[in-house]
Amino acid sequence: MKLIVATISIVILCGCSHMSTKPPKSTDTNFHVFIPPKAPVIGAKSNQMVVVGNPIVQVSPTYPKQMLSKDIVRRTVCLSITINRKGVVYNNHPLYGMLNCPASAKAVEPAFLKAAQAAVIRWRFYPTILCTFPKGTDASTKGPYCELEGGEYKKIPIMLAFEFSFKQFGGKAEVHVDRINHGH
Repeated sequence: MKLIVATISIVILCGCSHMSTKPPKSTDTNFHVFIPPKAPVIGAKSNQMVVVGNPIVQVSPTYPKQMLSKDIVRRTVCLSITINRKGVVYNNHPLYGMLNCPASAKAVEPAFLKAAQAAVIRWRFYPTILCTFPKGTDASTKGPYCELEGGEYKKIPIMLAFEFSFKQFGGKAEVHVDRINHGH
């Protein structure tokens, strides 16, 4: 299956989305747009727009119990996730060397990586949609929605990236999840 991913300029047309369900209390979620490095890119025409699906279920990772006794202020894991046409996460892999992400696999404790991966496998999204408006229609004038008058839409897979910050302060553990912004 060939992955189709929108260019940043296309995704910006859809606007940055916010969660449609409340995250667990231990998670602050702030969404931004990111296309992982080396991701296949769809060349959209002026009459096309990509609407990235909002999360429906976004389970927060559990702070690994075996790491609670260690004096860890903050650890970060970054993951690229692949979401299929139905909004199901079917693949994920770590990202390294980006702003706020670990420089290499050696910089990540396996317990934190496993916790983040176990959470994203359970995530579900509304499908991402490629909207094609009738020829001569400028998609940028349509706002962030796929309201078609004589056009068509197609559900497409997409890759997104997230940063997971595992923190301890005053004996309390927290996990924060942020969608990574490519220019961030």
